[in-house]
Parts: sequence; C-alpha cells; structure tokens
Amino acid sequence: MVGTRSNKESKNGSSKKGRSKRQDKTTKKTLASRCSPKCVALIMENLKEEKDGKKLSEVEDMGFGFLKHIPKWLVNQKMMVALAKSYDRDTHSLNVGTRKIRIKVETAARCFGLPNHGQSFKIAEENELFESLKIHSQCSLTESVKSCTIESEEDMINFRRYFILLICKCFFFPSPRPTILEKHINAVIDVSDPMKIYWAHYIYDDIIKEAEEFQNKGKKTIDGCMCALLIIYLMSNLHGDLETYSGEEPWVKDWTVKVIREKVKEEAKSPSGLLNYVWRTPTNNNNDGKKRMDITSA
Repeated sequence: MVGTRSNKESKNGSSKKGRSKRQDKTTKKTLASRCSPKCVALIMENLKEEKDGKKLSEVEDMGFGFLKHIPKWLVNQKMMVALAKSYDRDTHSLNVGTRKIRIKVETAARCFGLPNHGQSFKIAEENELFESLKIHSQCSLTESVKSCTIESEEDMINFRRYFILLICKCFFFPSPRPTILEKHINAVIDVSDPMKIYWAHYIYDDIIKEAEEFQNKGKKTIDGCMCALLIIYLMSNLHGDLETYSGEEPWVKDWTVKVIREKVKEEAKSPSGLLNYVWRTPTNNNNDGKKRMDITSA
C-alpha cells in the first residue's frame, strides 16, 4: 500500500516536498495588510457613475467626500510590513535611520481632512438591528451600497449604514474575520451626523494597536488603516516635520497611484529608504526572526 501511495504521489507531482513548497508559498501570500484603498476607490467610482448623483451627495453630506481622493492602489505588501516593523511604541514614531516620524492623532486626521475632535462610538445593543448587520461581509456590503435606493428617509439611513460599514471593514478598521466586527456596528448606530465621531482617534488607535501586535505577538497579518501610515511617511519624506507643515488637506489627495508607485520604487532602490533600512536592521523583538523576514517575498 505504501508503494502504491508513493506511485500516485509521483504521478500527480504531489510529493511531500512539493506540497511543502506550495504551502509555504501560500502562507507567504497571506502575510499582508488587509487595508484596501482599491476597494474604496472602486466603490467611489461606482457612485460617481450613477446618473442621479444622490448617493455621492449623501457621501459628501456625511463628511466622507475625501474618499474620492483615495488611490485605486493594490497595496505593496513589503512596504506595509516595513511600516509596521519600523513603528516604535516608546516614541510613537516611525524610526528610519536617524529620523523619527511622529505618529499622532492629528497627523491621522490631516491625512484625510478629518476633524481632530469628536465623540466616542455608541455601544451597539444586541437587538434586531445588530442581528441584521452582523452577518454582513465586505462583498455583501459592496452589493448593498450599489443596489440600495435613496427614495425615503429610511433608504437614506440604510445607505449611510451600508456605506460606513463598508469603509470600516475594508479601509479604516480591516480585520481577518469574513463578517463585520462589533466595532464596525458601533460606528453606524447613529448616522445622522457621522462627523461628530472622533474618527481620527479611532483610526490612530487601531493603527498603533495593530502595529504593536504584529511586532510583539507574531501576528501574520497587519490590520489597521496602513494607508494612513504610508501617507504620513511619504508626506514626511517630502515636507519634513509635519507638525510645522501647513499645506492643504486632505494630504491623501496629493498621492495618485502613479506617484505612490514611483515613490515605492525609489524606496526599494535607496540604501537609506525604509524598505532597505528595516530589512537590514536587527530587531530586539523575540517574535521577529527569520520567518518574519520571509514577508519580503509577499
């Protein structure tokens, strides 16, 4: 029986060695950021194409008009990992050689032109609304945003909820779960004035938490709005100290797909760039060893 099994494996090209290589390759592909600016850009494109413009107007009225500037970029996973690895929780900075780029709630706010103040999310009760929302995935939310109408007050509230949930799931607070989180639902309990929420603080807290967990707990994925961290890094390279920078907001509008790709290529070629600096710098993190370095292949 053993001989028969080996022959089958040989014929099918599925030896243990072959399976191991394929499994390793698959594993490397999962070591990535789930933050998807491309998903945001695609849904905004879809809303712009609708003739009556009602949904796009609702997005503007909610205060999320800055999302039209999000680039349709399939994130460079090496860059996302490098950003997470370079974060220093003691100084709340990205450390790149002798440079320290401070990460603050204010800089997260300025990335997207969000208010640097606001209220906390309301806590969702496990009621009929909670049950109807918790089953949604990114895919179902995308379809709901596209298909729902805005003919009544109830329609408008539903659209706002679906839209905000989608942005939370794919961009602000991505997660490995296929369905949305309770935190996502908390964000849409009251959608009458979404900008009264302190979005910038929530985005900042999530980025920091996820970067620290990636470094210290050996997580294989980087959640959080890594796009914001990338914009902060690129803006600092271009303008220096962002605390004294007074340029127009939102910062994200200056970063098209073409410009980001060019900058990432420059980073890869530059000996002092983040990509090269992070991968050649020893780390004190016990969970960060040879296996983590494999992420450069992602």
